[in-house]
Amino acid sequence: MLLPDRTTVSRLLRAFRALERTVPARPHDPAARRRLEDTTYTLCVLMGERTAGAAVRAAERYVARPAPSAASLPAAAAAALAPAVPPSAARVASDPQPPLLRTTVLTTPVLQEAAPAAPALQAPDLESRGSAPAGGVPAE
Repeated sequence: MLLPDRTTVSRLLRAFRALERTVPARPHDPAARRRLEDTTYTLCVLMGERTAGAAVRAAERYVARPAPSAASLPAAAAAALAPAVPPSAARVASDPQPPLLRTTVLTTPVLQEAAPAAPALQAPDLESRGSAPAGGVPAE
């Protein structure tokens, strides 16, 4: 199961509590009301709850409990939490002298002479054939 970042949840809780006090003090401030709605919605999504109260309670419980250690997780999850070392960094650490930087030159093909443009479409000459009414039959 994916878990939200604790610092993000903690920051959203602080913002929610501050806006919870601000909005009733300024009920006609649409910007403050919108920030409160956005923060509440984000908490609901992160915590998987449908109501603001349930999301806030779940977020408070989530922030209060200790973070899981790598030892308590399955092997796949522990590997995902381990800091990733790029293969190049591992190679550089084992080599006494790192390889020289290689430069790759990207070339673009030379553009050939443009093909001749297609002839422009011309509007039909309505005067020589008579003007056609909406039905498409020329007037006589």
